[in-house]
Amino acid sequence: MKLKNKIKSLLEKLKQLDLKNSSIKVKLPFYLLVFVLTTLILLWLVEVVFFENIYTFVKQDSLTRAGNRIVEEVDKKHADKLIEKISREDDVCVAVTDEFGNSIYSGINNRDCNAKISLDDFMLRIHDAQIHNGIYVNTFFKEEPVFDINASDPGSIKFKQTMRIIKQISYTGIVHTENRTYIVMLDARLTPLDSTVDLIRILLVMVTVILSLFALWLGWLLSKQITKPLLTITEQAQQLASGDYDVHQIVNGYREVQKLSVTLNQAAEDLQQVEKLRNELIANISHDLRTPLTMISGYAEMMRDLPGENTPENIQVILDETNHLSRLVNDVLDLSKLRSGASECTLKTYCITDSILAVIERLQALTSQEGYHIHFDYHDKVYTEADELQISQVLYNLCTNAINYTGEDKTVRIVQSIHDQTIKIAIIDTGEGIREEEIDKIWERYYRTNSDHTRAKVGSGIGLSIVKRILEQHHAQFGVSSELNKGTTFWFELPLKDISK
Repeated sequence: MKLKNKIKSLLEKLKQLDLKNSSIKVKLPFYLLVFVLTTLILLWLVEVVFFENIYTFVKQDSLTRAGNRIVEEVDKKHADKLIEKISREDDVCVAVTDEFGNSIYSGINNRDCNAKISLDDFMLRIHDAQIHNGIYVNTFFKEEPVFDINASDPGSIKFKQTMRIIKQISYTGIVHTENRTYIVMLDARLTPLDSTVDLIRILLVMVTVILSLFALWLGWLLSKQITKPLLTITEQAQQLASGDYDVHQIVNGYREVQKLSVTLNQAAEDLQQVEKLRNELIANISHDLRTPLTMISGYAEMMRDLPGENTPENIQVILDETNHLSRLVNDVLDLSKLRSGASECTLKTYCITDSILAVIERLQALTSQEGYHIHFDYHDKVYTEADELQISQVLYNLCTNAINYTGEDKTVRIVQSIHDQTIKIAIIDTGEGIREEEIDKIWERYYRTNSDHTRAKVGSGIGLSIVKRILEQHHAQFGVSSELNKGTTFWFELPLKDISK
């Protein structure tokens, strides 16, 4: 009862702990303690509560196996030696008689273990065995006398007789042969276990206390080792959250912590790059917006203040700059939609060759006055299945980029070719090219190479990022190849659609 009350009290206290919101310093020692206590409770149940039952079961099983062996060998020549061996090794009383109780073999192990029984008990055991198919195993309690020295009279030695109750197991087997019937009887006494259980209980109390303290200490030590690198990583994460991206410390520890630390450092580098690109975006967009706004404002003031300046040419300049400003804003909005997934592609079959010719016509109208030329190389008009508006935007942005970065010949080539049911579109300029270490970065948001160039008045500076998003949305293959001082080629591929079927 005391153990039960202690366990109940412990469980009530555990319910009061808010482990869900506790730190690992609390959880780990607690879980270790729970594991140790659970193991010890099982030991208590096995070694104390169920110890006597287990002992009785084992003793009964051993007696049954010994009796069955004698039953199988009782009519053999070596039966007497077997009985003597079993009696000695298993510490049991063995008696083999005929059906009338006459002794045939016996094994008493040199002590009085009640091998001789009354005729009534003998007949009762035979009756029980017959009811149970010839073999009957029984566990029962019986009284036996105990003689103690009477110390009340110091002048003489006298013995005082008392009775005590003992637990005993009996085995009775009936064997019928051609010549006779054998009655096999085995008896084993169960040793009183009170003192043994008390000793085990004391040992378990000591083990419980020692292991509980050890579990708490080990849990505290492990939690300290585990939480130390985690706290360092937490501080770094808080540093990142505050906007300080200068985190480049690899935290040593177990493998998972090291991976987490490497990931956190990579995230810090990525955030630094994003912050750098964000600042560049603000600078680039501010510059790109300021130029047309300045032109619009300047021409509008000139037309207002100077007589005769209200000419169609000046108005056209204002309209051109307004259109340029509109394109800048639209590109930013398009990129935002593509990144958020709000822009969906509607696939349909159309002539991509005609779409390329339309884009060239638009760009020639904007750039021909500055001397730019766009050449389109193709053999036949071909069809594809894609979002016509989005692919036109890809072509427009790639051509604009080529115009901005082409060489002194101010020439851009567009090549359409067919390869295994695939249409490949390549846009080629003759500019300074892109350094190898910068090729992988040009698709990033708002990234610009360090090359100096004279930009035409088209494009927003974020066209390549829009191109990447659209082509990824179409699951299209795309790429770029470049050589310094020889030019750059941007390409992408779309499936060829046969409209003759």
